Amino acid sequence: MQLKPNTQKALDAWLGSSNWYTKDLRDMNRWHHFVDQYQREHGFTIDEGSLRENIEAKLTKIDGKRFENEPLRNEIRERISLACNILEFLERTGR
Repeated sequence: MQLKPNTQKALDAWLGSSNWYTKDLRDMNRWHHFVDQYQREHGFTIDEGSLRENIEAKLTKIDGKRFENEPLRNEIRERISLACNILEFLERTGR
């Protein structure tokens, strides 16, 4: 998945935090900013598998080894599902 520059920047900001996977308010704000930017540049549909692969590839580069953390993979899946739900709501309500 090729993200547009501002969307990639928002994703990098979320992943750049050492606690990207937590439900901390700042972490969630960074995630919501990514979803907002994604909608602006890419619309209301996410290729969930491609986005997950993109995120895991980024984490592999950050960590320097292959990303194989199943609990964090589950968190990524949950975040992507949340993004899809937000985008569906926005599209349905015309926002």
